[in-house]
Amino acid sequence: MIVISHGLGSNRKTFEYLAQQLASYGFAVAVPEHPGSNSEQLRSLLPSRSDEVTQPKEFIDRPLDVKYFLDALERLDGSNPNLQLNLQQVGVIGQSFGGYMVFALVGASLNFEQLPKNSKALEDSLDVSLLLQCGALEPPRYRLAV
Repeated sequence: MIVISHGLGSNRKTFEYLAQQLASYGFAVAVPEHPGSNSEQLRSLLPSRSDEVTQPKEFIDRPLDVKYFLDALERLDGSNPNLQLNLQQVGVIGQSFGGYMVFALVGASLNFEQLPKNSKALEDSLDVSLLLQCGALEPPRYRLAV
């Protein structure tokens, strides 16, 4: 099983080409949509339906999206003898915010000492990545247990 996670402001179709290529080699591939940080979320900024690039809880929700998905597949796989998925060997690919999610899934935590320094740099930048990082200062500090 290979899970592919899109970046901030993107959607699950972004990596459709990669999913198809991997599937052609026999891999089971999942490409979840992360609604709290997808292209629709970014589009909502333009007409001012939203005042945030993404909610800070997305730092927690994204890795949990994949955990819940894999847990559901495991239950389905266990109850359906015709479904044969190897959920003991799961690969995860992520781009940008999806890359963060990959690191979170394997136990990495955010560097809360560096984040305030990065947030100060935001005053002189239009870097959406910095804006996203600064949002991580809002939720409680955590280490995701998956």
